[in-house]
Amino acid sequence: MVEESSQEDRIVDAALEMAAERGWSRVHLHEIAAGLDVSLAEINACFAEKDDIGNAVLARGDAAMLMAADIEGYRDLPPPERLEAAMMAWFKVLTPHKRAVRAILGYKLRLAHVHLMAALVVRLSRTVQWLREVTLLGATGRRQQMEEVGLSVLFCSTVICWLGESGSADERTRNFLRRGLARSDRLMGRIWPTN
Repeated sequence: MVEESSQEDRIVDAALEMAAERGWSRVHLHEIAAGLDVSLAEINACFAEKDDIGNAVLARGDAAMLMAADIEGYRDLPPPERLEAAMMAWFKVLTPHKRAVRAILGYKLRLAHVHLMAALVVRLSRTVQWLREVTLLGATGRRQQMEEVGLSVLFCSTVICWLGESGSADERTRNFLRRGLARSDRLMGRIWPTN
């Protein structure tokens, strides 16, 4: 039995298609409404503004990242491998929409959109907190703070690498992430030795 898409999913899919064709700044809610044969009020019932649709796109990455933890044997992997699996799941689900994601992030990072930049920082923090959970990191205090900063830097730099990679193989992204994880692991080992 084929599961029917929710209204929210249909709106997000239509916005992704439009963004891939013409950029996020040219995605108009009235055009999405007309294309889906729904009213603006119906779109508003799902999303208060266009930026909420962009956040829903990024939330699809978070959902895929969380589902990676359900793969058999995941909990037995060492933390760097769990983190790699989770982050690559984020990239994999969004790779078909990479051009649209690039447009969404570029729009949010415009100097005139300080409010969207601030919201993006909050969104990043939410993703990093879920990364800590899905990787089963349980540190507190200063170590937790350092993990959060390190994961934020690693995630953002890997997103930049991923956005610059053409095609869908994501080989360069995976190698970039592995090098970053190895550096982070060495650094954390020096600061908090296990012996």
